[in-house]
Amino acid sequence: MESMWEHEDQPHWRDYLMAVFFASFFPVARLFLDSIIFEKSARRLLFSGEKKVTKKRLLEVNEKKVSKFTESAWKLTYYMFTTTTLLLSARNEPWFGKTEHFWIEWPNHAIKFKLKVLYAFQCGFYVYSVAALMVWETRRKDFGVMMAHHFITIGLIAFSYVQGSYRAGISTLLLHDISDVFLEIAKLCKYSHFEVGASVCFGLFALSWFVLRLVIFPFWIIWSISVEVMQYLDLGGNKEFKQYYFQSTLLIMLFIFHIYWWILICRMLVKLFRDSGKVSDDVRSALLLPKLQP
Repeated sequence: MESMWEHEDQPHWRDYLMAVFFASFFPVARLFLDSIIFEKSARRLLFSGEKKVTKKRLLEVNEKKVSKFTESAWKLTYYMFTTTTLLLSARNEPWFGKTEHFWIEWPNHAIKFKLKVLYAFQCGFYVYSVAALMVWETRRKDFGVMMAHHFITIGLIAFSYVQGSYRAGISTLLLHDISDVFLEIAKLCKYSHFEVGASVCFGLFALSWFVLRLVIFPFWIIWSISVEVMQYLDLGGNKEFKQYYFQSTLLIMLFIFHIYWWILICRMLVKLFRDSGKVSDDVRSALLLPKLQP
Protein backbone atom coordinates (compact mmCIF):
# COMPACT_ATOMS: atom_id res chain seq x y z
CA MET A 1 0.00 0.00 0.00
CA GLU A 2 1.36 3.42 -0.97
CA SER A 3 2.31 5.53 2.05
CA MET A 4 1.21 9.14 2.41
CA TRP A 5 4.83 10.31 1.92
CA GLU A 6 5.11 8.47 -1.40
CA HIS A 7 1.76 9.65 -2.76
CA GLU A 8 2.11 11.72 -5.96
CA ASP A 9 -0.03 14.55 -7.23
CA GLN A 10 0.31 17.72 -9.30
CA PRO A 11 1.79 20.91 -7.79
CA HIS A 12 -0.76 23.57 -6.84
CA TRP A 13 -0.56 27.12 -5.53
CA ARG A 14 -2.42 26.15 -2.34
CA ASP A 15 0.57 24.03 -1.39
CA TYR A 16 2.34 27.26 -0.48
CA LEU A 17 0.19 27.44 2.62
CA MET A 18 2.73 24.94 3.95
CA ALA A 19 5.51 27.43 3.21
CA VAL A 20 3.63 30.09 5.20
CA PHE A 21 3.30 27.63 8.08
CA PHE A 22 7.01 26.82 8.04
CA ALA A 23 7.96 30.52 7.83
CA SER A 24 5.99 31.01 11.05
CA PHE A 25 7.46 27.86 12.60
CA PHE A 26 11.15 28.74 12.17
CA PRO A 27 11.39 31.68 14.62
CA VAL A 28 9.65 29.60 17.29
CA ALA A 29 11.99 26.68 16.64
CA ARG A 30 15.04 28.91 16.80
CA LEU A 31 13.98 30.56 20.06
CA PHE A 32 13.41 27.12 21.56
CA LEU A 33 16.79 25.74 20.41
CA ASP A 34 18.60 28.92 21.48
CA SER A 35 17.24 28.71 25.01
CA ILE A 36 17.59 24.95 25.42
CA ILE A 37 20.81 24.10 23.55
CA PHE A 38 22.67 26.82 21.66
CA GLU A 39 23.16 29.45 24.39
CA LYS A 40 24.30 26.83 26.88
CA SER A 41 26.74 25.42 24.33
CA ALA A 42 28.05 28.93 23.65
CA ARG A 43 28.56 29.55 27.36
CA ARG A 44 30.44 26.28 27.74
CA LEU A 45 32.65 26.62 24.67
CA LEU A 46 33.34 30.34 24.60
CA PHE A 47 33.96 30.83 28.31
CA SER A 48 35.30 27.46 29.40
CA GLY A 49 38.31 29.15 31.02
CA GLU A 50 36.18 30.95 33.60
CA LYS A 51 35.11 29.02 36.67
CA LYS A 52 31.64 30.48 36.86
CA VAL A 53 29.87 32.44 34.16
CA THR A 54 26.30 33.55 34.73
CA LYS A 55 23.98 34.37 31.87
CA LYS A 56 24.10 38.05 32.87
CA ARG A 57 27.88 38.02 32.87
CA LEU A 58 27.90 36.21 29.54
CA LEU A 59 25.78 38.91 27.90
CA GLU A 60 27.83 41.69 29.46
CA VAL A 61 31.17 40.23 28.35
CA ASN A 62 30.45 39.23 24.79
CA GLU A 63 26.81 39.36 23.72
CA LYS A 64 27.74 39.84 20.07
CA LYS A 65 29.97 36.76 19.99
CA VAL A 66 27.32 34.60 21.64
CA SER A 67 24.77 35.88 19.14
CA LYS A 68 27.02 34.88 16.25
CA PHE A 69 27.61 31.44 17.78
CA THR A 70 23.91 30.69 18.26
CA GLU A 71 23.16 32.01 14.76
CA SER A 72 25.72 29.66 13.20
CA ALA A 73 24.53 26.74 15.35
CA TRP A 74 20.96 27.36 14.15
CA LYS A 75 21.98 27.54 10.49
CA LEU A 76 24.15 24.44 10.79
CA THR A 77 21.19 22.54 12.24
CA TYR A 78 19.00 23.67 9.35
CA TYR A 79 21.50 22.95 6.57
CA MET A 80 22.46 19.54 7.95
CA PHE A 81 18.78 18.61 8.20
CA THR A 82 17.90 19.77 4.70
CA THR A 83 20.99 18.23 3.10
CA THR A 84 20.31 14.88 4.73
CA THR A 85 16.58 14.77 4.09
CA LEU A 86 16.84 16.00 0.50
CA LEU A 87 19.52 13.44 -0.29
CA LEU A 88 17.63 10.55 1.33
CA SER A 89 14.33 11.57 -0.28
CA ALA A 90 15.65 12.13 -3.81
CA ARG A 91 18.51 9.67 -4.21
CA ASN A 92 16.31 6.82 -5.49
CA GLU A 93 14.35 8.96 -7.93
CA PRO A 94 15.04 8.00 -11.58
CA TRP A 95 15.88 11.62 -12.44
CA PHE A 96 18.32 12.23 -9.59
CA GLY A 97 21.75 13.15 -10.97
CA LYS A 98 20.53 12.92 -14.58
CA THR A 99 19.70 16.33 -15.93
CA GLU A 100 18.27 15.01 -19.19
CA HIS A 101 15.59 13.26 -17.10
CA PHE A 102 14.50 16.54 -15.55
CA TRP A 103 12.32 17.23 -18.56
CA ILE A 104 10.96 13.88 -19.74
CA GLU A 105 7.17 14.32 -19.97
CA TRP A 106 7.52 17.84 -18.57
CA PRO A 107 5.54 19.90 -17.56
CA ASN A 108 3.17 17.14 -16.45
CA HIS A 109 5.29 16.09 -13.49
CA ALA A 110 3.57 14.84 -10.37
CA ILE A 111 5.52 15.33 -7.14
CA LYS A 112 5.71 13.02 -4.13
CA PHE A 113 4.28 14.39 -0.93
CA LYS A 114 7.61 14.14 0.92
CA LEU A 115 9.32 16.26 -1.72
CA LYS A 116 6.42 18.71 -1.68
CA VAL A 117 6.88 19.17 2.07
CA LEU A 118 10.64 19.63 1.72
CA TYR A 119 10.13 22.19 -1.04
CA ALA A 120 7.71 24.16 1.12
CA PHE A 121 10.11 23.77 4.06
CA GLN A 122 12.92 25.39 2.07
CA CYS A 123 10.70 28.17 0.77
CA GLY A 124 9.47 28.89 4.28
CA PHE A 125 13.03 29.09 5.57
CA TYR A 126 14.03 31.76 3.07
CA VAL A 127 10.87 33.77 3.76
CA TYR A 128 11.77 33.61 7.45
CA SER A 129 15.40 34.48 6.60
CA VAL A 130 14.37 37.77 4.98
CA ALA A 131 12.74 38.88 8.24
CA ALA A 132 15.57 37.46 10.37
CA LEU A 133 18.17 39.28 8.30
CA MET A 134 16.44 42.58 9.01
CA VAL A 135 15.61 42.24 12.71
CA TRP A 136 17.43 39.28 14.23
CA GLU A 137 20.72 38.24 12.68
CA THR A 138 24.06 40.01 13.04
CA ARG A 139 24.24 42.83 10.49
CA ARG A 140 27.20 42.08 8.20
CA LYS A 141 28.78 43.90 5.29
CA ASP A 142 27.07 41.66 2.73
CA PHE A 143 23.56 42.56 3.97
CA GLY A 144 22.36 43.87 0.60
CA VAL A 145 23.75 40.93 -1.35
CA MET A 146 22.27 38.40 1.09
CA MET A 147 18.88 40.10 0.95
CA ALA A 148 18.89 39.98 -2.86
CA HIS A 149 20.01 36.35 -2.70
CA HIS A 150 17.08 35.44 -0.43
CA PHE A 151 14.50 37.11 -2.68
CA ILE A 152 15.92 35.42 -5.78
CA THR A 153 15.88 32.06 -4.01
CA ILE A 154 12.26 32.51 -2.93
CA GLY A 155 11.33 33.45 -6.48
CA LEU A 156 13.08 30.41 -7.94
CA ILE A 157 11.56 27.97 -5.44
CA ALA A 158 8.04 29.35 -5.85
CA PHE A 159 8.21 29.61 -9.63
CA SER A 160 9.90 26.26 -10.29
CA TYR A 161 7.39 24.45 -8.10
CA VAL A 162 4.21 25.64 -9.71
CA GLN A 163 5.85 25.45 -13.17
CA GLY A 164 6.64 21.77 -12.59
CA SER A 165 10.44 22.00 -12.78
CA TYR A 166 10.90 20.86 -9.20
CA ARG A 167 13.40 18.15 -10.23
CA ALA A 168 15.93 20.78 -11.21
CA GLY A 169 14.90 22.83 -8.18
CA ILE A 170 15.59 20.06 -5.67
CA SER A 171 18.97 19.38 -7.27
CA THR A 172 19.80 23.10 -7.05
CA LEU A 173 18.83 23.30 -3.38
CA LEU A 174 20.93 20.28 -2.51
CA LEU A 175 24.01 21.63 -4.30
CA HIS A 176 23.80 24.90 -2.38
CA ASP A 177 23.10 23.50 1.09
CA ILE A 178 26.19 21.27 1.18
CA SER A 179 28.75 24.08 1.12
CA ASP A 180 26.81 26.02 3.76
CA VAL A 181 27.26 23.09 6.17
CA PHE A 182 31.05 23.45 5.97
CA LEU A 183 30.88 27.24 6.37
CA GLU A 184 28.83 27.09 9.56
CA ILE A 185 31.07 24.38 11.05
CA ALA A 186 34.10 26.55 10.27
CA LYS A 187 32.49 29.49 12.08
CA LEU A 188 31.64 27.42 15.15
CA CYS A 189 35.17 26.04 15.29
CA LYS A 190 36.57 29.55 15.09
CA TYR A 191 34.28 30.90 17.79
CA SER A 192 35.29 27.91 19.97
CA HIS A 193 39.03 28.59 19.40
CA PHE A 194 39.51 25.32 17.50
CA GLU A 195 41.81 26.78 14.85
CA VAL A 196 42.68 23.53 13.07
CA GLY A 197 39.02 22.59 12.67
CA ALA A 198 38.17 26.09 11.44
CA SER A 199 40.92 26.02 8.81
CA VAL A 200 40.09 22.51 7.58
CA CYS A 201 36.35 23.20 7.36
CA PHE A 202 36.91 26.52 5.62
CA GLY A 203 39.09 24.72 3.07
CA LEU A 204 36.32 22.14 2.52
CA PHE A 205 33.83 24.98 2.21
CA ALA A 206 35.95 26.70 -0.47
CA LEU A 207 36.45 23.42 -2.36
CA SER A 208 32.76 22.49 -2.24
CA TRP A 209 31.78 26.02 -3.27
CA PHE A 210 33.98 25.86 -6.36
CA VAL A 211 32.91 22.37 -7.42
CA LEU A 212 29.19 22.64 -6.65
CA ARG A 213 28.39 26.30 -7.35
CA LEU A 214 30.91 27.25 -10.01
CA VAL A 215 31.15 24.00 -11.97
CA ILE A 216 28.13 21.72 -11.47
CA PHE A 217 25.57 24.50 -11.00
CA PRO A 218 26.30 26.42 -14.24
CA PHE A 219 27.45 23.55 -16.48
CA TRP A 220 24.79 21.04 -15.46
CA ILE A 221 21.84 22.74 -13.77
CA ILE A 222 21.70 26.08 -15.60
CA TRP A 223 22.63 24.34 -18.85
CA SER A 224 19.77 21.89 -18.40
CA ILE A 225 17.22 24.58 -17.47
CA SER A 226 18.33 26.88 -20.29
CA VAL A 227 19.24 24.45 -23.11
CA GLU A 228 18.04 20.88 -22.50
CA VAL A 229 14.51 22.12 -21.79
CA MET A 230 14.28 23.84 -25.17
CA GLN A 231 12.93 20.78 -26.98
CA TYR A 232 9.95 20.74 -24.60
CA LEU A 233 9.19 24.45 -24.81
CA ASP A 234 6.84 26.27 -27.11
CA LEU A 235 8.62 29.62 -27.26
CA GLY A 236 6.02 30.77 -29.74
CA GLY A 237 3.61 30.84 -26.81
CA ASN A 238 3.87 34.14 -24.95
CA LYS A 239 3.43 32.56 -21.51
CA GLU A 240 6.13 29.92 -21.86
CA PHE A 241 8.44 32.49 -23.43
CA LYS A 242 8.15 34.77 -20.39
CA GLN A 243 8.49 31.87 -17.94
CA TYR A 244 11.62 30.58 -19.63
CA TYR A 245 13.44 33.91 -19.59
CA PHE A 246 12.26 34.81 -16.09
CA GLN A 247 13.67 31.62 -14.58
CA SER A 248 16.88 31.75 -16.63
CA THR A 249 17.46 35.36 -15.57
CA LEU A 250 17.10 34.51 -11.87
CA LEU A 251 19.50 31.58 -12.19
CA ILE A 252 22.13 33.70 -13.94
CA MET A 253 21.80 36.37 -11.24
CA LEU A 254 22.34 33.71 -8.60
CA PHE A 255 25.43 32.48 -10.42
CA ILE A 256 26.81 36.04 -10.60
CA PHE A 257 26.49 36.23 -6.82
CA HIS A 258 28.43 32.98 -6.58
CA ILE A 259 31.25 34.43 -8.65
CA TYR A 260 31.29 37.58 -6.51
CA TRP A 261 31.50 35.53 -3.31
CA TRP A 262 34.13 33.23 -4.84
CA ILE A 263 36.45 36.20 -5.43
CA LEU A 264 36.06 37.10 -1.76
CA ILE A 265 36.64 33.48 -0.72
CA CYS A 266 39.90 33.49 -2.67
CA ARG A 267 40.96 36.62 -0.79
CA MET A 268 40.17 34.83 2.44
CA LEU A 269 42.23 31.82 1.36
CA VAL A 270 45.20 34.08 0.68
CA LYS A 271 44.78 35.64 4.10
CA LEU A 272 44.47 32.18 5.63
CA PHE A 273 47.87 31.17 4.29
CA ARG A 274 49.45 34.48 5.29
CA ASP A 275 48.19 34.05 8.86
CA SER A 276 49.62 30.52 9.15
CA GLY A 277 46.31 28.78 8.67
CA LYS A 278 44.18 30.89 11.02
CA VAL A 279 40.67 31.81 9.93
CA SER A 280 39.42 35.29 10.88
CA ASP A 281 36.97 35.60 13.78
CA ASP A 282 33.93 36.21 11.59
CA VAL A 283 34.44 34.20 8.44
CA ARG A 284 31.68 35.75 6.35
CA SER A 285 32.50 39.33 7.32
CA ALA A 286 36.18 38.68 6.70
CA LEU A 287 35.32 37.69 3.14
CA LEU A 288 34.09 41.19 2.51
CA LEU A 289 37.04 43.17 3.82
CA PRO A 290 38.14 45.59 1.07
CA LYS A 291 41.81 45.11 1.94
CA LEU A 292 43.82 42.22 3.29
CA GLN A 293 45.95 42.79 6.31
CA PRO A 294 49.71 42.47 5.63
